[in-house]
Amino acid sequence: MFMMAASVVQLPVADTLKLGGSLGYQPGVIWLKLIWPRLYPMIRLPVYNVLAFAISVVDVALVIGPANPPTIAYAMAFFLSYWTIRSGRFARRLNS
Repeated sequence: MFMMAASVVQLPVADTLKLGGSLGYQPGVIWLKLIWPRLYPMIRLPVYNVLAFAISVVDVALVIGPANPPTIAYAMAFFLSYWTIRSGRFARRLNS
């Protein structure tokens, strides 16, 4: 959210809103079709960083517990810890 607020200052939002209004678009459509495609490349790397952190932090997910549906980190830790190398199948705990 903060990265989006910092990045939107670099774009000519007022001019784009006027341009989109002159084309007959509503303000929400202007944001989706004209502003978002130019804003997303500016915030792409921080979004990927947050996603990588959310997937890698397993200890918080284990404390929170396996809810339905479980968090991404808990589900990945669960599936990776019960994979048997010899048989190439999931362990018995997944089948029960």
